[in-house]
Amino acid sequence: MDSLKAAYGQVAVVDNGGFFPESDNQQDAAWFLADAMKMLGTVAVGTSERELRWGLGYLKAVVSSKNLPLVSANLVDPATRKPIFKPYVIEKVGRVKVGFFSVMSDKVDLGSGA
Repeated sequence: MDSLKAAYGQVAVVDNGGFFPESDNQQDAAWFLADAMKMLGTVAVGTSERELRWGLGYLKAVVSSKNLPLVSANLVDPATRKPIFKPYVIEKVGRVKVGFFSVMSDKVDLGSGA
């Protein structure tokens, strides 16, 4: 990452979501992966159904603990209809401002802990 930034300057690390492990017995790896993204300086992380595999409560705990910049423009709390995470982030990348957002299907199961 450092060499890319040094060579090109205007570089932002983003993730489109789906970073939680696929296997149920790898739940601890989610914390590790979130920590790694934070250490890499990821400026925005999308949300996908995979991040909800252990429930919304678990996802919120991981995001809060790691201060991960998770975004979802259309993931809303079913009770309040308010966004659960930031709908977008705007970051200065080099000399320009760039907006990052994420959307997911309205058919996604929020899982346990919603």
